[in-house]
Amino acid sequence: MPPTNKRIEPQAPSFPQGSVLAGAVPVTTLREDRVKVCIYGRNRSGKTTLAAQFAKPMLVISSEPDANGGATSISDVEGVLIVRVSAKPLPGDRVHGSAKVVAIANELAAHNPFKTVVMDTITSLQDVILVELMGLPKVPEMMSWGMVPDGVYQSRAEKLRETMRPLIDLTNCNVVILA
Repeated sequence: MPPTNKRIEPQAPSFPQGSVLAGAVPVTTLREDRVKVCIYGRNRSGKTTLAAQFAKPMLVISSEPDANGGATSISDVEGVLIVRVSAKPLPGDRVHGSAKVVAIANELAAHNPFKTVVMDTITSLQDVILVELMGLPKVPEMMSWGMVPDGVYQSRAEKLRETMRPLIDLTNCNVVILA
Protein backbone atom coordinates (compact mmCIF):
# COMPACT_ATOMS: atom_id res chain seq x y z
CA MET A 1 0.00 0.00 0.00
CA PRO A 2 1.41 3.45 -0.94
CA PRO A 3 2.31 5.82 1.90
CA THR A 4 -0.32 8.42 2.77
CA ASN A 5 0.71 11.99 3.26
CA LYS A 6 -1.21 13.05 6.30
CA ARG A 7 -1.40 16.78 6.80
CA ILE A 8 -0.34 17.78 10.27
CA GLU A 9 -1.77 21.06 11.47
CA PRO A 10 0.88 23.22 13.06
CA GLN A 11 0.40 24.05 16.69
CA ALA A 12 0.44 27.71 17.65
CA PRO A 13 3.24 28.41 20.09
CA SER A 14 2.28 29.47 23.56
CA PHE A 15 3.94 32.33 25.33
CA PRO A 16 4.23 33.07 29.02
CA GLN A 17 1.72 35.44 30.54
CA GLY A 18 2.89 39.01 30.17
CA SER A 19 4.89 38.26 27.02
CA VAL A 20 4.62 40.83 24.26
CA LEU A 21 3.95 37.92 21.88
CA ALA A 22 1.06 36.56 23.96
CA GLY A 23 -1.32 38.70 21.89
CA ALA A 24 -0.24 37.17 18.57
CA VAL A 25 -3.08 35.51 16.64
CA PRO A 26 -2.98 33.20 13.62
CA VAL A 27 -3.41 35.18 10.40
CA THR A 28 -5.93 32.58 9.25
CA THR A 29 -8.35 34.14 11.74
CA LEU A 30 -8.11 37.54 10.07
CA ARG A 31 -10.58 38.31 7.31
CA GLU A 32 -10.82 41.47 5.30
CA ASP A 33 -13.79 41.78 2.99
CA ARG A 34 -12.56 44.94 1.31
CA VAL A 35 -9.15 46.33 0.45
CA LYS A 36 -7.83 49.86 0.29
CA VAL A 37 -4.74 50.26 -1.82
CA CYS A 38 -2.65 53.04 -3.34
CA ILE A 39 -0.89 52.34 -6.62
CA TYR A 40 1.91 54.73 -7.46
CA GLY A 41 3.76 54.97 -10.75
CA ARG A 42 4.88 57.15 -13.63
CA ASN A 43 2.49 58.31 -16.33
CA ARG A 44 1.41 55.51 -18.69
CA SER A 45 2.97 52.81 -16.47
CA GLY A 46 -0.24 50.72 -16.24
CA LYS A 47 -1.81 51.97 -13.00
CA THR A 48 -5.32 52.26 -14.48
CA THR A 49 -4.99 48.91 -16.24
CA LEU A 50 -3.93 47.28 -12.98
CA ALA A 51 -6.79 48.93 -11.08
CA ALA A 52 -9.25 47.57 -13.67
CA GLN A 53 -8.40 44.05 -12.47
CA PHE A 54 -10.31 44.60 -9.23
CA ALA A 55 -13.89 43.38 -8.72
CA LYS A 56 -16.68 44.78 -10.90
CA PRO A 57 -18.91 46.68 -11.09
CA MET A 58 -16.36 49.44 -10.78
CA LEU A 59 -16.54 53.22 -10.66
CA VAL A 60 -13.52 55.21 -11.83
CA ILE A 61 -13.47 58.79 -10.56
CA SER A 62 -11.11 60.51 -12.95
CA SER A 63 -9.51 63.88 -12.38
CA GLU A 64 -7.24 63.40 -15.39
CA PRO A 65 -7.40 66.45 -17.67
CA ASP A 66 -7.76 64.70 -21.04
CA ALA A 67 -11.20 64.33 -22.61
CA ASN A 68 -11.42 60.57 -21.97
CA GLY A 69 -10.36 60.90 -18.35
CA GLY A 70 -7.27 58.78 -18.91
CA ALA A 71 -9.37 55.64 -19.33
CA THR A 72 -8.46 54.68 -22.92
CA SER A 73 -6.39 51.76 -21.63
CA ILE A 74 -9.48 50.17 -20.05
CA SER A 75 -12.07 51.14 -22.67
CA ASP A 76 -12.65 47.46 -23.50
CA VAL A 77 -13.20 46.36 -19.88
CA GLU A 78 -16.83 45.49 -19.10
CA GLY A 79 -18.44 46.60 -15.85
CA VAL A 80 -16.56 49.88 -15.48
CA LEU A 81 -18.21 53.31 -15.30
CA ILE A 82 -16.26 56.57 -15.28
CA VAL A 83 -17.18 59.94 -13.82
CA ARG A 84 -14.92 62.89 -14.53
CA VAL A 85 -13.94 65.58 -12.04
CA SER A 86 -12.69 68.95 -13.21
CA ALA A 87 -12.04 72.31 -11.57
CA LYS A 88 -14.57 73.84 -13.98
CA PRO A 89 -18.06 72.40 -14.49
CA LEU A 90 -18.34 69.68 -17.12
CA PRO A 91 -21.55 69.24 -19.16
CA GLY A 92 -24.28 67.97 -16.82
CA ASP A 93 -22.39 68.79 -13.62
CA ARG A 94 -24.43 70.03 -10.67
CA VAL A 95 -21.28 70.11 -8.55
CA HIS A 96 -17.66 70.17 -9.70
CA GLY A 97 -14.08 70.07 -8.48
CA SER A 98 -13.14 68.66 -5.10
CA ALA A 99 -16.75 69.06 -3.92
CA LYS A 100 -17.78 66.53 -6.58
CA VAL A 101 -15.42 63.90 -5.14
CA VAL A 102 -16.88 64.48 -1.66
CA ALA A 103 -20.45 64.32 -3.03
CA ILE A 104 -19.68 61.05 -4.84
CA ALA A 105 -18.15 59.53 -1.71
CA ASN A 106 -21.12 60.60 0.43
CA GLU A 107 -23.58 59.12 -2.05
CA LEU A 108 -21.59 55.87 -2.19
CA ALA A 109 -21.51 55.68 1.61
CA ALA A 110 -25.33 55.75 1.63
CA HIS A 111 -25.91 53.46 -1.37
CA ASN A 112 -23.10 51.81 -3.27
CA PRO A 113 -23.75 49.53 -6.25
CA PHE A 114 -19.99 49.20 -6.94
CA LYS A 115 -17.59 46.56 -5.65
CA THR A 116 -14.60 48.79 -6.40
CA VAL A 117 -14.10 52.56 -6.54
CA VAL A 118 -10.94 53.94 -8.16
CA MET A 119 -9.59 57.50 -7.83
CA ASP A 120 -7.56 58.18 -11.00
CA THR A 121 -5.35 60.09 -10.06
CA ILE A 122 -4.91 61.80 -6.74
CA THR A 123 -2.01 63.68 -8.35
CA SER A 124 -4.35 65.31 -10.89
CA LEU A 125 -6.85 65.98 -8.10
CA GLN A 126 -4.14 68.09 -6.45
CA ASP A 127 -4.05 70.19 -9.63
CA VAL A 128 -7.85 70.60 -9.51
CA ILE A 129 -7.60 71.76 -5.90
CA LEU A 130 -4.76 74.17 -6.71
CA VAL A 131 -6.90 75.75 -9.46
CA GLU A 132 -9.77 76.09 -6.96
CA LEU A 133 -7.59 77.67 -4.28
CA MET A 134 -5.90 80.12 -6.62
CA GLY A 135 -8.98 80.97 -8.71
CA LEU A 136 -7.18 80.13 -11.95
CA PRO A 137 -9.07 79.41 -15.18
CA LYS A 138 -7.10 76.16 -15.66
CA VAL A 139 -4.06 74.25 -14.45
CA PRO A 140 -0.96 76.13 -15.62
CA GLU A 141 1.26 74.21 -18.04
CA MET A 142 4.33 75.03 -15.98
CA MET A 143 4.47 76.63 -12.59
CA SER A 144 6.99 79.47 -12.55
CA TRP A 145 8.91 80.38 -9.44
CA GLY A 146 6.91 82.60 -7.16
CA MET A 147 3.56 81.96 -8.86
CA VAL A 148 2.09 80.09 -5.87
CA PRO A 149 1.88 82.31 -2.77
CA ASP A 150 3.12 81.18 0.64
CA GLY A 151 0.85 78.69 2.36
CA VAL A 152 -1.09 77.62 -0.75
CA TYR A 153 0.65 74.26 -1.04
CA GLN A 154 -0.09 73.59 2.63
CA SER A 155 -3.73 74.60 2.04
CA ARG A 156 -3.81 72.29 -0.97
CA ALA A 157 -2.56 69.38 1.13
CA GLU A 158 -5.20 70.05 3.80
CA LYS A 159 -7.96 70.35 1.17
CA LEU A 160 -6.78 67.10 -0.46
CA ARG A 161 -7.04 65.29 2.89
CA GLU A 162 -10.54 66.69 3.46
CA THR A 163 -11.57 65.72 -0.06
CA MET A 164 -10.19 62.18 0.04
CA ARG A 165 -11.20 61.23 3.61
CA PRO A 166 -14.85 60.35 2.76
CA LEU A 167 -13.66 58.21 -0.16
CA ILE A 168 -10.97 56.43 1.84
CA ASP A 169 -13.46 55.85 4.68
CA LEU A 170 -15.84 53.86 2.46
CA THR A 171 -16.39 50.44 4.03
CA ASN A 172 -18.77 48.98 1.45
CA CYS A 173 -16.29 48.51 -1.43
CA ASN A 174 -12.67 48.18 -2.43
CA VAL A 175 -10.99 51.58 -2.71
CA VAL A 176 -8.07 52.00 -5.13
CA ILE A 177 -6.15 55.27 -5.21
CA LEU A 178 -3.86 55.91 -8.17
CA ALA A 179 -0.99 58.39 -7.83
